[in-house]
Amino acid sequence: MMAQNRQALDLVGAIYDTVMDRADMGSVIGRISACSGGHSAVLRLVDCRRESEGFVIAYGQDERFLQAYRDHFVHLDPYREFLAASPPGELVIGELAVPLKVRRQTELFNDYEKPQDRIHVVGSNMGRDQDFLLYLGMHRSERAGPYGEQDLDLIRPLLPHLLRAVQIKRLLGEAVEAQRLSETLMDRLRLGVLLLDKAGSPRFANAAARKMADAFGLQLQTNGISLADTRANKRLQILIGQITQRTPPGRESAGGDIIVRHSGAGTLQLRVFPIAPRGDPVLTGREIRIVIFLVRPGGHTLPPDQITTLWGLTPAEGRLVARLIEGGTLEAAAIELGIAVSTARTQLSAVFAKTGCHRQTELVAMLLTSLAAFDNPAGVGEV
Repeated sequence: MMAQNRQALDLVGAIYDTVMDRADMGSVIGRISACSGGHSAVLRLVDCRRESEGFVIAYGQDERFLQAYRDHFVHLDPYREFLAASPPGELVIGELAVPLKVRRQTELFNDYEKPQDRIHVVGSNMGRDQDFLLYLGMHRSERAGPYGEQDLDLIRPLLPHLLRAVQIKRLLGEAVEAQRLSETLMDRLRLGVLLLDKAGSPRFANAAARKMADAFGLQLQTNGISLADTRANKRLQILIGQITQRTPPGRESAGGDIIVRHSGAGTLQLRVFPIAPRGDPVLTGREIRIVIFLVRPGGHTLPPDQITTLWGLTPAEGRLVARLIEGGTLEAAAIELGIAVSTARTQLSAVFAKTGCHRQTELVAMLLTSLAAFDNPAGVGEV
């Protein structure tokens, strides 16, 4: 009995090790199966409405049979509805759900279970989310015989721990995926974005913000941010302090703007404002209280291929428009591109027809407020 208790404690520790990726879930469910006299185990997500498999973590199973389940036997699985109807973490014994003598008459048993010597089975509902069922299944051979009470006594106490570990791992996985997606989307912006917590410490900076911070001497440190320009930094700290100080509801600071000029880098505009997130923090794992937008006005550069794709322009028209956006005249753009001014005028007329614009200033204004002006595919390109 003491040996079984020690074994159970070791298995509980291994289960929670999977949450921190110190142990592989497949090997852990395999250990639980082996300790209870089984030879294989599976943790499978099934879409009950579409009768299709989402993913599978398997131990001791042939890949050919895993594929056969995906392709065909998922439609014949008799355990699914019993597992879906059972409370999460409760042990379902195969013989009680579907008697062996009944199973022996089925295609699933003769063409799927019997060839794998999966004669005796137990399982548990590990979570149901609308049409999706995540379940655990463990299997014993005909020679090993049905699961005995001692085997079931080992498995039952482990199921609540396994259920919690699976739930935590799924939550962590969703949070990590959400964070990665959010960071990737932020890095696509040409607009610099800084997120600060309630202490004024930076918790996230997208690619554009990091690039502008380097160019203008904006220090991003663990205990706060600061500008090299003394006057601008004083204004920045006042704005941040007004937001981070505790104020009665409805009387929070509205934030403000700062302009920084740097020889060689140009001008940087910062807009500081408070934010009150709804729900749990996803992007940073901490509550965000301050957002700072960073913009370098003037001197915009848009990649010709983006302009071309967005508006259906020819490559030559895209190159011309890119030069005009930089602030040059039609004549200067023609010289830069090595084409005649008359050719440039013809191309510009074609661009007007495709974009619905009638003047060069109107065209430039429209493009600078289009998606091309905000999207930065490289993540670290010109801002």
